[in-house]
Amino acid sequence: MLVQLQSDYNHLSEAVALAVRLFSRQEGEEVRLVERRHLFLHDGVDADMRFADYKRFLERIFAQGEPLAAQFSTLRPFFVGDAGEPGIVEVLLTHIPVTSIHDCSLAHFQRAVRLALWQMDLMLREGSPEPAEVNRIVREELSLAEAFRIVEASEMEADQKLLYLKLIQDSTTHYEMVRELLGQLEAVLQQELPSLAAYLQDFLQSSAEKGAEEFWQDAVGDYLRLEEIPIPGPVNVFPSAVNYNRAVLRISVDQQVGSRLFLGLLFQPLNRLKQKAARLQDVVLGQLKAISDPTRFEILRLLAERTRYTKELAEHLNLTSSTLSHHMALLMGEDLVDIRLKGRRSYYSLRVAELMKLADVLQTLARQAAQSQLED
Repeated sequence: MLVQLQSDYNHLSEAVALAVRLFSRQEGEEVRLVERRHLFLHDGVDADMRFADYKRFLERIFAQGEPLAAQFSTLRPFFVGDAGEPGIVEVLLTHIPVTSIHDCSLAHFQRAVRLALWQMDLMLREGSPEPAEVNRIVREELSLAEAFRIVEASEMEADQKLLYLKLIQDSTTHYEMVRELLGQLEAVLQQELPSLAAYLQDFLQSSAEKGAEEFWQDAVGDYLRLEEIPIPGPVNVFPSAVNYNRAVLRISVDQQVGSRLFLGLLFQPLNRLKQKAARLQDVVLGQLKAISDPTRFEILRLLAERTRYTKELAEHLNLTSSTLSHHMALLMGEDLVDIRLKGRRSYYSLRVAELMKLADVLQTLARQAAQSQLED
């Protein structure tokens, strides 16, 4: 796999990420760099104080963006799904071959809708894309009837299907609204991003010293494992300022676009800080809370039997893919589950070492209780 580091922001991606954050927030909600802040203490200084300049950057862009989110509130369902999963526009981003909304034409937008639908159909059929098929879709040969068939056959919930059909039927109106919102958010970011120049410089310097592929491995190798996945062309790694603590891989079947990893500028510093500060008690409490939910406990039971892929788990548990994704994100957030990509499927497995640590804690409590009862 060839990895390439990009030296500039993808302003379109950043504007979409900001829109998602704005539509997911409560107006005036306090900005926090991390949840469970006490896990990120080092030398008595927490993450909010250590990266105070970054927090101020987020406060500024949210304050300027909230009025825009209110103005364009009708677009919210296109950016954020019901269970907090990525909305349609964020999915479309995978298929748009530009880095600014100002360079995104209506033809780009319509092409992205067709490619997103067709890639969805491929996943349902678990097929592998042929270049001729990609070219056919790019040349606008996806009929309305075929598009409707794909939407109806998908695993999306009814409201998400309706949104896709609206995009297909009235792409011009939605394109104009999305373009206006993202254009204004790009302007906010371009004004504020210079305050993060030092973070970008550190990001680029680290990648230059290690080389792109080693930088990828060091940053996300423990979180994202790729096996036999048909990625056309190189993976382009972009620094992300808005999703500062996330690593998001977007896989495209279109070689013109290529697959992209958006890596938060604080992703590695925060991970290192957490590794130094994590306290056993807090980790155990978080893990116990995660598996106290009956559905998530059943997921662990199923994964204890064997590794399973997304659709298999969803069907077994009678869950929509978005609801399953919500549960898996919580389990992965507590380091209880791993994900790897193989072919066109996402496979989940248990992190056995973490479960053993949790079991050791509980066994220690049981031994202490047994000993105290013997002494009584």
